[in-house]
Amino acid sequence: MPFEALATSVSYIDPFGTSETSCVSTSCGVIGDQEWFDLDRFGMSFSAASGTASISVILNFGPGTTLAPFVSDGVQLNAADVFFTVGGEIEYGIALTSHANGITAGSLYQVSTSAGVMSAYDVLHLGSGFVYRPEFPVWLRDDGRGSIQQVGGGTVTTAVTGDGYTSGRLTASVTFTPTPEFVALLLEGSMGVELASATCGNDIKIVRGISLTPDRSDLPEPSSWVLGATGLLGLAVYRKRWDSVFTFSRRQARLTGRFCRFRSRTRWPG
Repeated sequence: MPFEALATSVSYIDPFGTSETSCVSTSCGVIGDQEWFDLDRFGMSFSAASGTASISVILNFGPGTTLAPFVSDGVQLNAADVFFTVGGEIEYGIALTSHANGITAGSLYQVSTSAGVMSAYDVLHLGSGFVYRPEFPVWLRDDGRGSIQQVGGGTVTTAVTGDGYTSGRLTASVTFTPTPEFVALLLEGSMGVELASATCGNDIKIVRGISLTPDRSDLPEPSSWVLGATGLLGLAVYRKRWDSVFTFSRRQARLTGRFCRFRSRTRWPG
């Protein structure tokens, strides 16, 4: 991971395994082609000295070597956003690419209500011919009613770092400026992460508690970041409950092509 110079870092590996042919639950592997949709690993780090945080996502994203949208079975797929959770509820998000509703790549957004998050179904509106994870959160959305607020800027870079077969082909790296509250939640271990490899949610990773232990030698004395962040821990934060339990309807029948191919017709509980 490209974070050796920062104060502290952590990496979560999503085993680079085989594709599934029909599974839509959170426990299965890649739906469809591994070489197009596999999410390999997620890394994160924070520097108290500079007050910046970094994330790294290693993944396969379609047939190319960039995060540009691609088409699969007539459906345009985009890179999914990265969401940060507290107690399973989405509190923040970062887009790897700029997309609809004025969402800017690399910027940190605070989520106030569930209207600020779009599921895979909200983005794609696919019918019964496709199997994917329709309920999984994949995009931020600014509804113009205060559902989200941009609270920090950042930049995104991408590089080809793997072969796409034994490891993820692309590494997307984001460096951003977090808020004091974000830092406090991160350092106390209260923050989790949810992300998908694309807006179809064909491969996902959920971590309920990011375990970062700061290198105290890197902390300024006194550290305005840590002191300011700690002071915010007593503030009540309004959170709209985001239900991370996935329910699936009969609209998820069978799929042909790159997403996932059924051997026989399957009916999902409604």
